[in-house]
Amino acid sequence: MCLCAISGIMRVGVSIKPVIFISAVSRELRSARDVVAKKLAFLGYDAEWQDVFGTEQGDIKEMLRRRIDAAAGVVQLVGQCHGCEPLKPDSDFGRISYTQYEALYAIQRGKKVWFILLDENFPTDPHDPEADEHRQLQSAYRQRIRSGSYLWHSAATNIEIENHIFGLKNDLAGLRHRVKQWAILVLVLLIALTAGGAWLVCGQAGQTNSITEIKNQNEKLHAAVRELSQTVAKVSQTGDKEDQQSRLARAYAVLETKLQLPPGTLEKELPRFAEQLLQRSDTSAIDRANALFAVKKFAEAEAAALKAKDKALAAAGQTVKDTIAALELAGSAAEEQIHYVCALDHYRAAAALTSQQRDPIEWARVQHGITRLLYDQGDYRQAVEVLRPIINIRQRLLGPEHPDTLTSRSNLAAALIAQGSNAEAMREFRAVLVTRQRVLGPEHSDTLTSRSNLAAAFIYQGKYAEAEAESRAVLAIRQRVLGPEHVDTLTSRMNVANALLVQGKHPEAETEHRVVLAIRQRVLGPEHPDTLDSRMNFANALNAQAKHAEAEKEHRDVLAIRQRMLGPEHPDTLNSRSNLAAALVSQGKYADAEVESRAVLAVRQRVLGPEHPDVFQSYYNLAAVLAAPWKITESLTFARQAFDGWRKTLGETHTWTQQAKKLVERLEKAP
Repeated sequence: MCLCAISGIMRVGVSIKPVIFISAVSRELRSARDVVAKKLAFLGYDAEWQDVFGTEQGDIKEMLRRRIDAAAGVVQLVGQCHGCEPLKPDSDFGRISYTQYEALYAIQRGKKVWFILLDENFPTDPHDPEADEHRQLQSAYRQRIRSGSYLWHSAATNIEIENHIFGLKNDLAGLRHRVKQWAILVLVLLIALTAGGAWLVCGQAGQTNSITEIKNQNEKLHAAVRELSQTVAKVSQTGDKEDQQSRLARAYAVLETKLQLPPGTLEKELPRFAEQLLQRSDTSAIDRANALFAVKKFAEAEAAALKAKDKALAAAGQTVKDTIAALELAGSAAEEQIHYVCALDHYRAAAALTSQQRDPIEWARVQHGITRLLYDQGDYRQAVEVLRPIINIRQRLLGPEHPDTLTSRSNLAAALIAQGSNAEAMREFRAVLVTRQRVLGPEHSDTLTSRSNLAAAFIYQGKYAEAEAESRAVLAIRQRVLGPEHVDTLTSRMNVANALLVQGKHPEAETEHRVVLAIRQRVLGPEHPDTLDSRMNFANALNAQAKHAEAEKEHRDVLAIRQRMLGPEHPDTLNSRSNLAAALVSQGKYADAEVESRAVLAVRQRVLGPEHPDVFQSYYNLAAVLAAPWKITESLTFARQAFDGWRKTLGETHTWTQQAKKLVERLEKAP
């Protein structure tokens, strides 16, 4: 009875259909646009698009603004074509096409906009190909949608488009109600007259809304599972070391913004949702691999991703993008296991399937993953070479202030400082920091990472007091915002301890390192890279205070773990051998120290090249080892090589240069 009454009320109302504006490049997607229009008509909406505007006089953008202002919402089909564009860049949006303007203007006006990104193999209407420049602009626009906080879906067929439009019916219903506010008031009055049965309808409506909310939440969680590994890879920054928890937290924050989820949702809900996907029999191969990554089962995720890759290659009509995505996922999973060689193999296999001409944004994304792994393995020179074209593409297509562009520039600076190119590295560090402070604010995690990287660069330059001051400033913010045991806070605290150590404040440095080490062992585990960093630095602080035997034991333990996990030629392994040699010299174990120092020098010369700062450090270390047992002639040779190398690369006044100069002068005066 109540339902019949409601039905009667709806027939009394005047038939006013909300208008949905369909945005698409006509010559490419006219047929697909017709599919959207028919589906909207079936749901009770009127559709408008550019082809049916008529021949109004005046500016085209003004005409578009009038039509969009009158519409209740916009559905945009985003294909591969850029379309026609104004003669001049838009004052608000830059260089865009008229089609892109339709969606961006609607968002600016607060309209609801749904994007449907069409696969590269989507069946489009026959059309002439566009110029490379326009294809690149459209590719950047597609990436902008994926990376921004927009509501978007992907589609490979017209059937999938229909399904997405049908899935929007609840959102569209909300627009209908706003258009018919007066009808809603009438409805409320009539419901009040039939209050005896209205509670049934209200209950049903409430249940429907609840189901809709759950469905929308699950769709967003599903999208987060699918995008998590790529997002983790995208936000990872070298320099200020980030552990797994930090990278994951940064990725969660990016995805929550994009998917319009409240902060903290993914940390709480995503593992549970991923476990549900793993328990379902209809979960696809790639979704299963993504779900395993989301629950941190990285070895299983890597294996599942490779199976998904094989299925994508074998499936008829399957796009190359699926294969690339599976290989990237395998690479990210291997990287989380600190299996850098395997991870690099997976990423390079993905890179072989990309094309800088076909999809420069995709190409840059995969190459960026390669550079991060090159840095992790100590191949700084190659990382720099690959990063430069990535930055050029991202600056041109995404803009100089886009997070991806700034991350690549930050990683370039870290690689430059690691290979000894201090002047260029400092320019990059400072430029990225200034931009992040202005765009993101002084307490954003990316801004603090830039400040932390700048502090580390000060140490490379011998500016120890500046390094301590900057590290303490970052530490104060992180302690207040993140808490005392957050991984980023601990990184800052270790940076402060290192700055204290190089200034000769040994007891204070030991205290700080001891506290950080204890927390990292408890929170991260004894073999985590950050824990091993803390043990090595703690051992150096012990050695500086004549606690040589204890320092030697710590260095040997760390060296054994690093050799097993990273291999004998990894930069971290070599650092441990070099520090062990210093502890051996302090105890008069000159022969053992000489063996370690010569081995480290040989590997560094072969792997890093003769001009690398670490090679000059090995020259200095070996000179100091040989000087102790009075092997003056050979010691002087290595001391001069260290002095000449540092003077050339770091300058006459650098602390390390002056240190080498004093050793040379002392050895020259020796009998």
